[in-house]
Order: sequence, then C-alpha cells, then structure tokens
Amino acid sequence: MLDLFSRMIASTKFHYLPEACNPRVHRPLPLSSADRDQYGCDAMLAGTLYYYRQEILEQLACFDLKVWGAQPDWLVHRLLGKSTGRYVHGDDKVRAALAAKVCVNTLHYAEVNGLNCRAFEIAGCGGFQLVTNVPVIADHFEPGSEVVTFNSVAELVEKITYYLRNPNEAAAIAARGQVRAHRDHTYEHRLNELLGIALG
Repeated sequence: MLDLFSRMIASTKFHYLPEACNPRVHRPLPLSSADRDQYGCDAMLAGTLYYYRQEILEQLACFDLKVWGAQPDWLVHRLLGKSTGRYVHGDDKVRAALAAKVCVNTLHYAEVNGLNCRAFEIAGCGGFQLVTNVPVIADHFEPGSEVVTFNSVAELVEKITYYLRNPNEAAAIAARGQVRAHRDHTYEHRLNELLGIALG
C-alpha cells in the first residue's frame, strides 16, 4: 500500500509504521506445571481461523497442535481436537507462547509485505517463532537468528520437526528475538517514530 499510494497520490507523503509489542504485557513469565499441562504442545497458533489459515494448519496434523482463537460461524471447522475455540490475551497469551515448543505465525495473504502484531508479540514474550517469509521481516528481525521463516507448508513441517529435535537452538533464537523486540519494536518506539515524522 505504501508503494502503491506513493506512486499514485502526489498530494501526500506516506510512511510505513510497523506494529509492535508491549514489554509490560509481552514478556517472559514463569510457567507452573498446570500452565504446561494446559498450554503445552508441539506447535501453537494464536489467531482467528479462516479458510486459508485452516488449510495450512490441517497439514500440521502430525504434530500436537493447539489453535487459540475465535472460530467464525461461517467457517466449516476441520481442525477437530486442535482448535480450542478460546481467544487468549494478556498473561494467557504469554503462557501459550512460552509453553508451546513452536509458535506458528501464518501471515494473512493481505499482509502482502507487512508483519502482523503477532510477529512482535510472540518475540516479545520470548516464544520461538516460525513465521511466513516476507521480505520486510529482514527490516525488523534477523531471519534464522531471531525468528525462523518458511516459504511453504512442506518447509514449515520440516522446520517444526527440526526444532522439536533441537530445543536448545530454538530457545537461543527465541531469546535473541525477545531482546530485539524489546529493544526496537515497542509501542514507545512506534510513537516516537510517528511523532518524529509528524512534527519533523
């Protein structure tokens, strides 16, 4: 949209302002054994289900998958036993991100070359994130070091399998992602950038 508007509308300047995390909410928490029982799984996704996302998640049936989010009435549900039908927020979202071995972030196709807020929130929580590969990721995180990307469902399955077998590597990536999110991608950073543009 930034590219399109900048080329087509001459009367206004446009700027891309990414989403962010809130370090007072999106931060590591200690997990109790009850938390691990409730939220623990191989892979989780926190977000509303829709057909595109469901098609991707159906192909992860070989894993212990938990989907935290709304199930719209218009959706024919095919993730039986995987979708909780419960939206998580605040500390519960943090617990879900930390108790899962892998946090899957399937970007909506309408994001095009943008990132959703989940990308910054999962990182801020300290969750290990596998996110759809789009070029803009490299502007915010170091792929392979702070988050891990995938280009296809086959690659997603391959990488989930790899990191389930290499949890220490996943934990190190998650820790670096958390440092980066809190250092560069908070709402305070975004507000300062917005005010700098508006008042500069």
